[in-house]
This record gives sequence, structure tokens and C-alpha cells, in this order.
Amino acid sequence: MKKLLFIIAFLFASMFSFSQGFGSDNTKSMKPIMNSAYNVLDVVETQKGYEFVRLEFDIIKSDAKESYRVLTSAYTYRVGVMGDNDKVETMSIQVYKRLDDGTYEYVTGKSGEQSDFVDFTPTSTSYYKFVISATFKLGYAGCHYCLMVLHQ
Repeated sequence: MKKLLFIIAFLFASMFSFSQGFGSDNTKSMKPIMNSAYNVLDVVETQKGYEFVRLEFDIIKSDAKESYRVLTSAYTYRVGVMGDNDKVETMSIQVYKRLDDGTYEYVTGKSGEQSDFVDFTPTSTSYYKFVISATFKLGYAGCHYCLMVLHQ
């Protein structure tokens, strides 16, 4: 019984210290990137007439991240990526189309400051791979990012 109480107390203390540390350091918060993405979403949907078909938030470090989605040739897409302004130097997005043999063919890409977008019309309906990479400002080894896929 003492062992069980000790385990419960330990888990409770761990959860409390984790939640305190997680929320107290704004450099670890997802809120800034989500707020930035919301501002883009609001302008692009209401003023430009685009529809978001994918929003993805995650953390990126030295390794590139990959994401996949079926895109149709009926639309022209805008694919973008943005990172935490205070941590990221450049963000890069590359788009690849999956071929019948399972390999991927490069379609388009771009590298820019803290955010960048590419526009393209798929030649056929297929799976597409998005490769996201970043370089970071001095003192940082990672950041939050948002991948956006939209069409008109």
C-alpha cells in the first residue's frame, strides 16, 4: 500500500512540475505560431477566397519533416510553411509527386525567410509529399512550424 501511495504521489508531483514548466516558458509555447497562422488564415480566407485543406503544427529540429496529402488536378494549390519568428532564420518547402512505382519526383520548392509559399497545379490527382526544413538563429536548435495547404 505504501508503495502504491508513493507511486501516486510521484506521478502527481511529476505531472504538476511538468505542467508548470511546460506553460511557464513562452519559448516552448505553440501559441505564437498558432496566432500567426490564424492571422494568415483570416486574411487569406476572407479577402483572397482561398480554402485551407490542411494545417499542420509541429516542432522541427535539424532533420527535415515530411507530410503527405492527396491533391487533385482540379485545383491550383498554394503550399506554405512558416516558423517561429524569434527562432528561425529560414524555412524551406519542397513538393514531390508520388509516381506509380512508389518513388517521388520533385515538383517545386522554395526557401525564404521565416515563411514561404509555392503555387502549383498538379498534373494529375496523386499523393504529394511536402518536405519542410529550417535553419535557426544563433542559440536555437529548433522551432515550431505551420504547414499550410490551400486552394481557391
